[in-house]
Order: sequence, then C-alpha cells, then structure tokens
Amino acid sequence: MGISSKDLSTQLHAVTFKCSPCSNTFNISPSRVEDAPDRDWHPWRYFAKCSGCGEEVGQLPTQVALMASFGKHTGPKTKAGKIASAKNIEGHPTPEEAQRTRFNAMKHGLNARVAMFFPSKPGSYDQCESCDISYAVCKAEPACMRQTELFMRHRIAVEHGDATMLNDLNADTQANLRAIMDNIILSVLNKGVAIETPSWYHDKDGGFHLAEYMGDGGEMVQLTELAAHPLLKFMMEMVSKNSLSLSDLALTPKVASEDEDLKGFLDVNKTQGATALDYQRKSADQMDKLLSLIDGNKPSPNREPITIDQDG
Repeated sequence: MGISSKDLSTQLHAVTFKCSPCSNTFNISPSRVEDAPDRDWHPWRYFAKCSGCGEEVGQLPTQVALMASFGKHTGPKTKAGKIASAKNIEGHPTPEEAQRTRFNAMKHGLNARVAMFFPSKPGSYDQCESCDISYAVCKAEPACMRQTELFMRHRIAVEHGDATMLNDLNADTQANLRAIMDNIILSVLNKGVAIETPSWYHDKDGGFHLAEYMGDGGEMVQLTELAAHPLLKFMMEMVSKNSLSLSDLALTPKVASEDEDLKGFLDVNKTQGATALDYQRKSADQMDKLLSLIDGNKPSPNREPITIDQDG
C-alpha cells in the first residue's frame, strides 16, 4: 500500500468496486491505496481483488464521479456568500413547485408509490404505438412511464378531492368512448340487428352435422337460428351509463310536452305582467287573509280590507 505524507484519516474504509471482465460489483475494504496528486477533491485511488474472478480492479467509476461532484461543489464559504445563498430560497417552494415535489416524492421517494402492475415492456402494450417516449428511456424504468403518470395523477386528484385535475384525461376518455360507440352503431346498421347462424348437432359417434331437412321440391334446406346482434347489448349499456338516452337528452315526447306546458304557463304570466315572485307574494297575501277569517281576528289597520280573490 502506497503511503504518503497526506492525512491517512481521509482514506475510505469501504469502497465499491466494479469488475469489468466478470461484471461483478462488490463493496469491501480496499486492498491497495495509491496517491492521487491530480485529484484536488480526494487524494487517494483505491484497488481491490474481485471476489468473483480474483482480478484486481479499481473503484466503481460512478462512485468516483460522485465523490468528485461532492468535492467540487462545496457552496459559499464567506459569510456574505452564505447570506446571498440563503436568499435564493425566499418565496420557494411555490404551490406549483410543491405539487411537483410531491409528485416526484411519490414516484421516486423512500416510500414511493409506483405503478408496478404495469412493468416496463416497450412495444408490448397497445399504447406503445402512439407513445413518444424512446425505447431506451422506457426500458431503463422499472414500470411503464405512461401508466405510472396516470397512477400518480389520479392518486393526487383523489387526495386533493379535485376532479378538475383530470379534466383532460376524462375528455379524451369520453371522446374515445364516443368513437367506439359510433363504430358499434355502424357495425349494427351494416350487418343488421339480427344475425342468422346455421344450426348444427353432433351424432352419437361425435360427428359434426349441419341441421337440414328435405324441402317440398326435394332440395335440402338448411336450418338456421336467429339471434340479436351481440353488440346491441353493449351499445345499450354504453348509452345508459353515459346518460345518452333520449330522456337524458330531454328529447322524448313527454319531456317536450312538459317543456311546452311550462313555457306556456310562463308566457301567460309574462303577458299579464306578472312574475313568479309576484305570484308567490300574491299567494302569501291570500293565505294571510284566509287565516285571519278562520281565526276570527280583525285585520290589521295597515292591511287592506279582507277580500278573497276567486280568480287568485
């Protein structure tokens, strides 16, 4: 082990090594230490024998780079520099930065909640065809980045109780559902609401036969079964669950008739110069007069003489 006049207390007692020949990564105490005068951030180089193949290897390059970064970025040293550096955090984090920090903490933090039920499989999911994330970036992640983003956005929206955070996702979903429904309707219209399928049976020996019978003209007639189009049920469920029926859209004859009646009632009041509030006040006055008659009380001097409007 090379020894110099430098302070030996700066040496590391546990170092991570990487063996290129056998791809073995291990963390042990170095077996050999050399001076590194070219390194102003750390004065030593570390070596050890690989626990797999016995070859002497150097320190893991990633760890070396991390040590260099720590050594070169020490921050301000003067009092004025420290005060100036402290002022940089005033006004931070902003609400947007706090939300972004929370998102990153949930995805990468110590107790991260990551959507691991969608492992990273570039090109294997249907959404991969339109995904703008490169193959290499996606492959390096433990989970599908798009599914992880959806997981995090829904979780944050539920925790905050703010459904508007998902408006763009819900709009896309509804647009896609509408497109699917339009395709179902076109398929039903093109193929008909009923589908004919040939009848068949198996004989005692397991043979397959089409169900036929002899017609009046001596020709064989194929028996068929008539069934509703299988997409009809799914289409009606989508119409019901998405509130797209005629009654939901206020297009049924009953709703139209009720709207006309209400419109006519309001038009009459408007023609007579009365509003809904005037009608309510008039009804309240008539009720007060009626209660006064029932109780046998005299009307207040401030009230008008008690009369009952028969048309009222």
